[in-house]
Amino acid sequence: AGARRTHRAKNLKELVRKEASSDSRAIVRVTILNRGEDAYEKEKYGDEITVDEKTGITSSPYKLLDKQGKVVSRLKSDLDTMLDQLNIQVENPVAVLDQEEAKKFLCGKPEDKYNFFQKATELERIDRSYASTSDNIHDLIEKKDNVQKSLKCARDIVQKLQKEWEECLELERLQDKIDDMRMQLGWAVFSGNDAKHEEEQVKFKQIVEKLQKRKVDLAQSEVAANTPDQEQIAAEQRLQELTDEAHQAIQARDALEMDLREASRPIKKDKQELATMRREISNAALRKQAAERRLQEAAREIQELEAAIVNHESVLGAEKANCTNFLRDYEEYEPQLA
Repeated sequence: AGARRTHRAKNLKELVRKEASSDSRAIVRVTILNRGEDAYEKEKYGDEITVDEKTGITSSPYKLLDKQGKVVSRLKSDLDTMLDQLNIQVENPVAVLDQEEAKKFLCGKPEDKYNFFQKATELERIDRSYASTSDNIHDLIEKKDNVQKSLKCARDIVQKLQKEWEECLELERLQDKIDDMRMQLGWAVFSGNDAKHEEEQVKFKQIVEKLQKRKVDLAQSEVAANTPDQEQIAAEQRLQELTDEAHQAIQARDALEMDLREASRPIKKDKQELATMRREISNAALRKQAAERRLQEAAREIQELEAAIVNHESVLGAEKANCTNFLRDYEEYEPQLA
């Protein structure tokens, strides 16, 4: 408790007489039993805890001593923790009744007595704790709402990326289907041209064989050149016919070669288109990888936001449980207030 509780001074230095020397000090030591299940750090302090404080013109920190009188801590926070653990209520007028509080209890107004009752039953502390808990719950709810809003934005991003990812997959499937169809088309064109080429080759061989046969006939006609005139005329006519057939065979051969070249052009064009499609597939794969990276980043942000929500919800649950306990304590004292 502070010096204000005495209603005689604002701090401990004002309790010291002015003519006292700077070395004059009063030592206050309070020894508390530290036993049972609720003992405070028994392995450090043992069965007894001594609180040592020196009061003088110059301030001196608290000391917490163990059973053997050895200093264990000098922190005010450790003293407050020990008081909470052992349920020592220094501010409670039922535990420590000073002169001013006694006057208010005996001769004060009904409002003062009611305030005394609230302090003694800890209703005042419970009310403050309840108000503080309500404020904390309200803040946590606002934080939760903000996190959910940010999570909604992240989910929208994920849905957008998921849609892009599905479109990429669909594009890849369509591209594969297009490649298969183009491949089948190329093979179909090649097979048709190949069959046509083989047929023309057969015709060309027949024409060549026929040409060779005509040459043999021509040679025989030249051998019989000294025959009578009518036979010579018939041979010359026959030679002219053979020559015409040879020219026709050569023209047919040239036409077949030209058809073969024309049939080869679509195959070359299909090869070029195939190379172009492969490049497009490579670019689509790069876009797919970029979409996957964006999807992973969005998923990682969602996991972090969900972890923050779970943490806030756990804190909110703890605060609600404390609030419920305070309300239950308040309800137990409410009949007495009535």
